Amino acid sequence: MTKYLKLILFSLIVFNSCEDEKVASNEAEPVNPLVGTWDLVSVALTVYTTPAQTVTFIADGESTYETMIFTDQGTFSYQGAIDGDMLSGSGTWSSTDDILTYIEDGETTLWDYTMTDDDNWSCEVTTPENATSYGTKTEYVWTRDN
Repeated sequence: MTKYLKLILFSLIVFNSCEDEKVASNEAEPVNPLVGTWDLVSVALTVYTTPAQTVTFIADGESTYETMIFTDQGTFSYQGAIDGDMLSGSGTWSSTDDILTYIEDGETTLWDYTMTDDDNWSCEVTTPENATSYGTKTEYVWTRDN
């Protein structure tokens, strides 16, 4: 009888251990805070001439607006206009620490980004001067579309 009791007790312990592992493996990984739909607040372009010149476009819903969508599968798409110039695109994205990586049309761009809270973030990228163009810094500010 003790032999059967030990066998039943052992089986219960093993069964409970398996259940704990199953629960742990089913826990979802946290969703990246960038996942969702975002509306453009502003975009600023600084051209490093002497002196440097900055042009800022504030989203007005008419000539300047943009919607950006980040999915949890690592894809993004955007559509809108900056100062009346229509733009749209899509690709893949990932983020680590404070770097946001876009891959669009085979070209990779690394942006520095910060989230001020769950509903607001900004990003910027600097391109160096070369033989045909001045260096620039582009800055975007976004808010979550609720």
